[in-house]
Amino acid sequence: MIFRGDEFVNVTKTLPISSLTAPPEAPDSPVKLTMSNVAAVAGLRIAVSGPDGVVHGACPIEHPDMVDELEAGWLVVSEGIGFGGASETDLRSFVRAIKIRSSPGLVIKLGRGWDQVPGPLMNEAEHLELPVFIMPSETPVSSFLRYVHEAASINDLAILTQALSIQTELLAALSYPDVEVELVRRISGALDVSTVLYDAEFRPIAIQGDAPIHLIAEHIREHRSQATVTLVGRWLLDHGSIATPVGDYHLGLAWRIGNEPNRELVRSSRRAMEQLLHAHARTVALAQEQDHLQRAQVLIELLDGVDEDRLERLRDRLVLLHFPRDAVYQIHAIAIPKAEALELGEESSRDDVDRLVFQAMAFSRKQQVDILIGRHRGMLVILHTGREDFGRTLVDALPEHSHGSSSTFLDLTESNVILRQSETSLATSIRQGRFTPFHRVGFADFVLGHIPREELNSKGQQVLAELSRAPNLLDTLVEYLRHGMDIQATAQAMHLHPNSIRYRLSKAEETIGLVLTDPETITVLYLSLNERIRDTTVASRAMSPHAPRWTA
Repeated sequence: MIFRGDEFVNVTKTLPISSLTAPPEAPDSPVKLTMSNVAAVAGLRIAVSGPDGVVHGACPIEHPDMVDELEAGWLVVSEGIGFGGASETDLRSFVRAIKIRSSPGLVIKLGRGWDQVPGPLMNEAEHLELPVFIMPSETPVSSFLRYVHEAASINDLAILTQALSIQTELLAALSYPDVEVELVRRISGALDVSTVLYDAEFRPIAIQGDAPIHLIAEHIREHRSQATVTLVGRWLLDHGSIATPVGDYHLGLAWRIGNEPNRELVRSSRRAMEQLLHAHARTVALAQEQDHLQRAQVLIELLDGVDEDRLERLRDRLVLLHFPRDAVYQIHAIAIPKAEALELGEESSRDDVDRLVFQAMAFSRKQQVDILIGRHRGMLVILHTGREDFGRTLVDALPEHSHGSSSTFLDLTESNVILRQSETSLATSIRQGRFTPFHRVGFADFVLGHIPREELNSKGQQVLAELSRAPNLLDTLVEYLRHGMDIQATAQAMHLHPNSIRYRLSKAEETIGLVLTDPETITVLYLSLNERIRDTTVASRAMSPHAPRWTA
């Protein structure tokens, strides 16, 4: 609003107040109390034009030093009583202080202190575009102050009433199946704004209106901590981020320039929606936690071994978990991160496991595959139904973990037996550094998977302890076994003469006290040196993190 002469240009809607002595009536909806409203009702005369600011209150000030007590958005009312000896510098400083405190204007009543508005004050106000008004001499200052405060409080009450109404409407959305979509629809309709709700990766979850969702996402990503309303293209944006137990949300409320809603309503409604989203997410998280616990309990019973009678007693619990009694099943095992720390009860590791369970459950729901999931024998075990490629897709979804999977089976009473297949597959995947389902596990890996690592290391130490002090003999033996005990192929791989290979092998026999033609000797050596034999070169083995404990 710009004031020209003694006229108000584009005066906004005024409050329905008939006189300054009568209290204002509550409007049907919040109406900004601006300088133009106040001036029109109180009969103020313009002395210096300026912006039409919003008025939150009025404060009488009769001394320049009192400006420090002024609140933002409050009018300054003065009769000039304490300015009798004020210099031109003091008057200009007074106006500057009012402007700095974000006052919407200065109202002066002539007669008691000032007979006319001082020129330096007028000049400084015009320079700073601070509106200055002259109050009618017959209007008591106390009546004017009471009117402003009552009008401001009535407007605040109207805003509060509408905010409570919107929050009540938002609260009702929690009873809908798709809570996020319903909340977005309701807040958009109540405020007449465009609303976008994003997930943690800024993928839109729900959209209402025609605001530019990609521009808004980019802006929120770059200005998450910025709390003020900002400009995005031709839209004004109010936004916030919400951290919840099941992931983060990002909320944006946008409106076109010139179609601005009440910002207090926008802010209060956004905060209410953020709280409701957090409460909803917490409810979902608790429900998921209970669901995970029940699935883990049923899974552990199956893995411990059940007969037909016990399986029949589990039928009702399987139905409640929407897990079929008759289907094609498979067991998938995932190595738990920091398993040793978990056994010591460290909370950080428990958080890692909980996060892994949540990721696996979310992935299974997305793939529409029924699962039972729980921690067992240092692994995260998933008993699942559905497509045969579920295990492979789960590996792709969680590539940072080691995986193993069993063959398919039809009878849940065999779960404890099939579990061993997934353990063997997981152990092989860890040794080979790549996912190896059970049907691809070789005989040597199958044997290794059933021998405790400590026993294998102990046996290998007995056979190879002396060879660890002769690395050239050990390297030759590894290459010899890798090339199927072919002297010529071994010599070619090591760039040596075949006779050199024969000599080294004979020295190796002397060192270990065993002959390489004995099948038992070859078996022990092949299993003990299996990890080194799998490596493509002796040099790559030297850099591998999976070196046997008994090597030098």
